[in-house]
Amino acid sequence: YAALRQFGNRLIVTNGDQTDTVYEGFAAGKSFSEALTSRCFEPDAPNFTPRISGVMTLDAEDPVYEMSILKSVDAAGTEGRDPVEDIRLINSELEKYNPDLLKKPQIIAANKSDLFASYEGAEDNIKALKDAFEPEGLKVYTISAATGDGIKELLRAAFELLKTLPEEQIVFEQEYNPEINLKITEEPYTVYFDDEEDEYVIEGPRIEKMLGYTNLDSEKGFAFFQRFLKDNGMLEQLEELGIKDGDTVRLYGHSFEYYK
Repeated sequence: YAALRQFGNRLIVTNGDQTDTVYEGFAAGKSFSEALTSRCFEPDAPNFTPRISGVMTLDAEDPVYEMSILKSVDAAGTEGRDPVEDIRLINSELEKYNPDLLKKPQIIAANKSDLFASYEGAEDNIKALKDAFEPEGLKVYTISAATGDGIKELLRAAFELLKTLPEEQIVFEQEYNPEINLKITEEPYTVYFDDEEDEYVIEGPRIEKMLGYTNLDSEKGFAFFQRFLKDNGMLEQLEELGIKDGDTVRLYGHSFEYYK
């Protein structure tokens, strides 16, 4: 699967093939959350690994980051697991990641309602979920990601709940600054002339990493890209190879005309 894809000014990073799901959702005009409504955990029993997805929107001076962790609750019991225990496990994982997350309100989406009639005990699972969590203030909604049943009600409940919450701005310290960490690195790269394509080529881990962190469609990103080529001596090597104004330079899926 593709762990990383770019759609316009949005960078999609995930731990599974939902990268394509999000990309296709954007192409269809859907939001990040809407694109993921059809997906649940990885089908890798007995682990049922959560699908972790992130989107970085680079159309502003301060990029916008969205993240999703999908750990579905199988209310029908098709895998023979206890959905109440699943919720406890999910909250335990969240607490280990960040205890403050458990202070936020929650809604439980009990998935696979389309299979309730086929599995004995499914209705008992729903009752067990409601008995265990609704006294704690966690509303349980039955949904089917496959058919869309209950999705609108779930989204409406989430929207109404969000309206009751105070607006807060969380500022995370920048863990990685491309302008500092990528300016000069020790990773290799190659500059050469491709006779068959009549193009100059720059490739290698150093340039590949830079492209993964840079939005060349933005003015700020392209200015950083130009400084990167100069600071790493790549422009000098192109000139040593005899590049002239108007010649094409190729960097993986990107091409530009050289002008000094």
